[in-house]
Amino acid sequence: MKEDRLSLNHQALSLMIESPVFGMLIVDTEGCIRFLNGTIQSLFGYSQEEIMGETIEKLLPERVRGDHSDFRSDYFKDPEIRAMGEGRDLWALRKDGSTFPVEVGLNPIEIDGERFAVATIVDITTRKTTEETFATVIQSSLFAVLIVDQEGCIRFANETVRELFGYSVEDLKGEKVEILLPDRIRSAHPGHREDYFSKPEVRAMGEGRDLNAKRKDGSEFPVEIGLNPVEVNGSRFAIATIIDITKRKAAEAAHRHSERLLKTTQQLSGIGGWEFNIETGNIYWTDQVKKIHEVPLDYQPTLESALDFFHPESGEIIREAFDKAVKKGTPYDLELGFRTAKGRDLIVRTHGEVEMDGDRPVRVFGTFLDVTEEKKEEARKKRMDEQIQHAQKMESLGVLAGGIAHDFNNMLLAILGNAELAMEDLSPSAPCRQNIQDVIATTTRAADLCRQMLAYSGRGRFLVQPLNLSELIEESLHLIEVSIAKRALLKLKLSNNLPIVEADASQVRQVIMNLITNASDAIGDQSGIITLITGAMECDRDYLSESYLDRDLKPGNYVYCE
Repeated sequence: MKEDRLSLNHQALSLMIESPVFGMLIVDTEGCIRFLNGTIQSLFGYSQEEIMGETIEKLLPERVRGDHSDFRSDYFKDPEIRAMGEGRDLWALRKDGSTFPVEVGLNPIEIDGERFAVATIVDITTRKTTEETFATVIQSSLFAVLIVDQEGCIRFANETVRELFGYSVEDLKGEKVEILLPDRIRSAHPGHREDYFSKPEVRAMGEGRDLNAKRKDGSEFPVEIGLNPVEVNGSRFAIATIIDITKRKAAEAAHRHSERLLKTTQQLSGIGGWEFNIETGNIYWTDQVKKIHEVPLDYQPTLESALDFFHPESGEIIREAFDKAVKKGTPYDLELGFRTAKGRDLIVRTHGEVEMDGDRPVRVFGTFLDVTEEKKEEARKKRMDEQIQHAQKMESLGVLAGGIAHDFNNMLLAILGNAELAMEDLSPSAPCRQNIQDVIATTTRAADLCRQMLAYSGRGRFLVQPLNLSELIEESLHLIEVSIAKRALLKLKLSNNLPIVEADASQVRQVIMNLITNASDAIGDQSGIITLITGAMECDRDYLSESYLDRDLKPGNYVYCE
């Protein structure tokens, strides 16, 4: 049973010694090679007979042979299991004179009281090539790259770090990474680093926060940092890529400034902007457009909901125009009726342009403006122009009528004078006395008309006096009744205690007579009711602006007749 275990151990040892993964040598205290496996023969190109008994220095480049015997002596004074030449690049020499990088592990053993060192040798040419390639890539990177250990010591820095921070690569090696941080955050950084190494992962550093770095000259600049954990020989490191985002931050600040300026400009001008992505169907409104629509600032419109704000007749127009823009790239500029989310009716001007990709429309964009007040002002100016034209016509008619009225008034005065003289000569019981009284009354009314015509023409004057509109109508009731058709019924709704107005009674009476006569003519031979109403009401400027008067009336309490 004991012999079986020894045989098994011997087989296991033989398999390990003859491993194709690494070469194995056994060297005595004088440096003589006492054993080598087949992998050593393959690595160095020597046969066992050629190398057995030779000193280990035969396998070393000439430049390091002189010092090696001292290193060997030091090792045997304090033998231990360790890597050889830790922290240095080790090279071996083949039989053909070529050299190659190696890693050497040392393990002291003692056989029959004699000391030996077992050396395992690994060809790391492929790894070195990979490392050099990796180093070249990192050195040529546009980003600054640092490799930091768990203690925060900088183990590697590429040339971009020097350009970015102003430190030489040699200055940074072995320094704490906090040297590159502003003073105000240095004390907290070790805690963050410890948290990272407790759960290492590929991620951005300080996500959601603004990060700043500090140069050698003390100046600060904004950065973005990416972290990538690596493990080498059981030790953890973090690869940090650092990007200077000064220009990006400046561009973002300029963009924010432009957005604020645009927003302010839109608020001052009242002009909003919008766009529609034909490919995605997404629509975007600026805050000013949302303000005109009277919707919340977080409102997300769709094309259909946007078009539904227009009045039905305007909706057909905008849909047709928008359809042409999307399909044919035809721009439009329209003024349309519109109802806000709060129910206010407006007039808006919507202007659309089309962005083309070759002959294919890809985006419709434009402006949106509330022109309601502008349109009201245009209507007011139009009414003013019409009133001015009307006044000019009336002035011309007044000049013409004034001449006629003057001559006609003279004739009426003659008739009136003769009629009054005739009345004086008649006895109270004369049959024609009533007829002459009717002539005098009619002539008096005709003279009143002439006087009004003269007043309009500027050749006479109105007799303005305080009067009550309801009382004036009651006093003129006989004249009013005889002026209407026989089949028309006059109905009065006169308000009591009306405010007193200052006016020419003849003018007001004539206006009322004209209204009644027009109503009677409209009824014609039909039966109908003519209702005459008086009252008082409070009128604002908007209401008065709708009136057809030549002068601007002040808001206030007004008496009316209808």
